[in-house]
Amino acid sequence: MEELHIILFGIWFGLFLIKKFKMKRGILDGILLFFTVAAFLVFEVFQLSEFPYFNIEYLLYGGLLYSILMFNVKEVFSRSHIDSKYKQLKKSYDDLEHSYDMLRKRFVNTIELFPDGIAFRTNEGIFGTDDYIKLLDFEKNEFTFDAFMARMHREDINAYENTLKKTSNKNPYYKTSYRYKIHDKFVWIEEIGRRIIVDRTKTYISIIRGLDVKMYPKTDIDVLNTMQTDKEFLDHLQSLNRMKTPYTLIFIELANIPKVNEKYGRDIGDLMMGEFLKKLKFNFVKDAQSLYRLSGIRFALILKDQRKYEVLERALSHGGDLMNFDMRYGGVNQSIFPYFGIHHVSMFSQPVNDLVQRAHKALNIALEDHTQENYFVIR
Repeated sequence: MEELHIILFGIWFGLFLIKKFKMKRGILDGILLFFTVAAFLVFEVFQLSEFPYFNIEYLLYGGLLYSILMFNVKEVFSRSHIDSKYKQLKKSYDDLEHSYDMLRKRFVNTIELFPDGIAFRTNEGIFGTDDYIKLLDFEKNEFTFDAFMARMHREDINAYENTLKKTSNKNPYYKTSYRYKIHDKFVWIEEIGRRIIVDRTKTYISIIRGLDVKMYPKTDIDVLNTMQTDKEFLDHLQSLNRMKTPYTLIFIELANIPKVNEKYGRDIGDLMMGEFLKKLKFNFVKDAQSLYRLSGIRFALILKDQRKYEVLERALSHGGDLMNFDMRYGGVNQSIFPYFGIHHVSMFSQPVNDLVQRAHKALNIALEDHTQENYFVIR
C-alpha cells in the first residue's frame, strides 16, 4: 500500500505544480481534489484494526494528507476561486454578446442592400423591413397576419394559403403572386419565401416585389424593356443579306394579350409576354441579335441554326407548352395564344423590305379565322 500512497502523492504533487505554474483552474482543481480524497480513503490509517496508534510516520503521513485535503477544499471553494470563475463566465458572456451584436449589425446592413421588401412571419404576426411596409403601405414594421390578409384580393387568398401549405421540410421554398390593395387600388405582388422550423413553430421568411412596370421597374419582364426594336432588326437583316447567310425569319404575335390587359391589367399582360419570351429565348435564341420587338404584341425571331428551326417546327406540329403556354398568378389561370408567320430566306437578291413583307403575310394568314393551325410557312 505504501507504493500506492507514493504514486497518488506523486500524481497530486505534479498536478499541484502544473496548477501553480500554468495558472489553470477548474478542471485541475477537481482532479487535485479527486486524487487527494482517493489517497486519503485508501490510506491504511483508517483501517482501525491495524492502526499503529504510536507510529509517528503514519501520524505524520495522515496529517499531511489531511492538510492536503483541507487545502484543496479551500482552493475549490475559496472566494478568489469563485471570483475567477465569475470573471471567466462574464468574459464568455461578453464575447458571446459581442458576437451576437456583430451578427445582428451585419444581418441588418445586409437586409438594407436588398431593393425588395423582406418579412419574417410567425404565429405572433409579421415583422417587415422598411421597404416591405413601404411597398404594402403599412405604417408600422410589425402587424398581424390577419391585417396582412385583409387587403389581399379575395380570389387570390385560397391560392396563397394553399401555396404555403404545400411547403414541407423537403421542399421548404415557395413562389407565388397575388393582388394586393394599396391606396384603394389592387396591384400585383410577387412573393418568394422559405419555411423554417424554430422551436417546433413554423416561421416564414419572404421577399416581395411589385409587378407593375411603371411603379416597380425592376421585374422579371426586363426582357421586354431591353429588347431591340425594328430599326436594329432591319439593320441586322441587311447584314445577313450582305454576308449571304441563310436564315429563317419568324414573326410572332401574342394575339390574346389585349384581352388579358383588359381583364387583369397591363402589368399582368406584360408579365405573361415576358415569361413567354424568356422561354422562347431559352429554347431558341443563341445571341442578342435574334429576338426583336416590332410592336406592342408582335415580335420577330431570326434563326440561323437549322437545327433550332427543326425543334421549333416539331413544337408547332405536335403542340407543347410553347404552343399552350399556361400561367398562374394568384387566383388567375391564363393561357397565351401565340401565332407564327415563317419565311425561309436563302436568296439574297431581294430587298429586305420584301422579305419582311412575306413574313408579315405568313403571320396574317396564320391569324385568319379559317386557318386551322396557329402558324403558316412561306418559302
